[in-house]
Amino acid sequence: MRNAIPLPNIPIAQLQEAIERLPATLLSAHRMHGALEHCGLGYRPTCVKESAEIRARSLASFLPPHTVICGVTAAWVWGAIGKFRSPIEVNNFGGSCRIPAGVHNRTVIRHARITADEVVSLGGVRVTTTRRTVFDLLYFYEAANTAPLQLMLLGLMRLSQLTPDDILESLLTRQHPRKQHALRLAQQVFKQS
Repeated sequence: MRNAIPLPNIPIAQLQEAIERLPATLLSAHRMHGALEHCGLGYRPTCVKESAEIRARSLASFLPPHTVICGVTAAWVWGAIGKFRSPIEVNNFGGSCRIPAGVHNRTVIRHARITADEVVSLGGVRVTTTRRTVFDLLYFYEAANTAPLQLMLLGLMRLSQLTPDDILESLLTRQHPRKQHALRLAQQVFKQS
């Protein structure tokens, strides 16, 4: 680390909010001097260990109102994958998101039903629970290569203490328009593990 610019001694949430308000030139200067590093689409102080809260906060200024981080983005927030993958995946939650479902400016917006017990707040940013994230991945994952999905699911299953049998049983009892897709995908992924 080169001559790092000292950061103020304030709580992490306030520090992240301050970082989000910095102009691009100052962000670049702090990064070049080793005080900040990339995290998601934003930055985090190098002196702060990366965590789920820090990863969630790094996306805060990019989230549409009344949404919750979900899917692959939530898997990254929880640490189930190491590298952030764009676009940000969000789901409408707790309000009227006037943006239609689909891809909008680095964000995929869904309007799936989600309950309050399937959401947690990390540093003031709403994220689906590890359990809900497992099911979102199975319902909405579309890539032909399931190896990345398998890694995400295994990481989330460790965090949420779910087994493949728990997931398959839950999928069988749930009502969802993409239930058959999720069941096929789960059987394929769990056969490989």
